[in-house]
Amino acid sequence: MDGFIMVNDEILQANKAALPLDDRGFLFGDSIFETMIALDHKIVFLKNHVDRLFFSARLAEIPIPWKPDQLKESLQNMVKKV
Repeated sequence: MDGFIMVNDEILQANKAALPLDDRGFLFGDSIFETMIALDHKIVFLKNHVDRLFFSARLAEIPIPWKPDQLKESLQNMVKKV
């Protein structure tokens, strides 16, 4: 698999990423999916995406371990790396 994935705040090549077997998403299929596009190394409508992600997570009772600004910064860092 090509590309990059962020796991526990670490940006990894997709083929090097791994999840623990006790991961709730792996065990029960809990998930939220948000697709983003970047132009000129900047995520388009980033605030809207992050707001929607946090809203969906709250409804699904899935905790997000970051504050919205922390997540935005991490996402932008990942886009800059690519």
